[in-house]
Amino acid sequence: MENTNITTERLELKPIKLEDAEALFKITSNKTTTRYMLYAGTENIQETIDFITVSQYDWDLWYINKNQPNVALNFSIFIKNTTKPIGTIEINILEDPTTAEMGWMIHNDFQNKGYGSEAAFAILDFAKTLGIKSIVAHCDKRNIPSFSLMKKIGMKLVSDDGDRIYLKTGEIAKEICCKIEL
Repeated sequence: MENTNITTERLELKPIKLEDAEALFKITSNKTTTRYMLYAGTENIQETIDFITVSQYDWDLWYINKNQPNVALNFSIFIKNTTKPIGTIEINILEDPTTAEMGWMIHNDFQNKGYGSEAAFAILDFAKTLGIKSIVAHCDKRNIPSFSLMKKIGMKLVSDDGDRIYLKTGEIAKEICCKIEL
């Protein structure tokens, strides 16, 4: 596997790995952290392992063909010189490999410290090296911190009246969509 670690002033982003399953489960099973995550909210460690396994498959596809569309490159977010992730960040390369979607999840104990925006800026830089020209992100309209992060990294509001359905609960909520041109 190639080295695709990304280092920032305070963080290290590393491709998601099975050895982090237990620490990631503590994040994805935390109801406060995942309250507004469309697909997150794991009930058991096996769900986390399954997610990591799919993520590693996408990484393998991408390593073989850097122009591979429809892959989600998931990174674990670490504070430098630590061994447990504090969250994840993803760049999902879409059918048109010049477009992508970005998403993040930071454990609530580490929110409001600038880690999310630091990781997101690093992913924007990474995306540019891949030839990606535009990135979108979505969040629940009630998720003010996520929307604030989108604005902080330069994303512009596209829509604030979309709908999202939470698969595990059936709850319907309003969704925000933002976009940035690189």
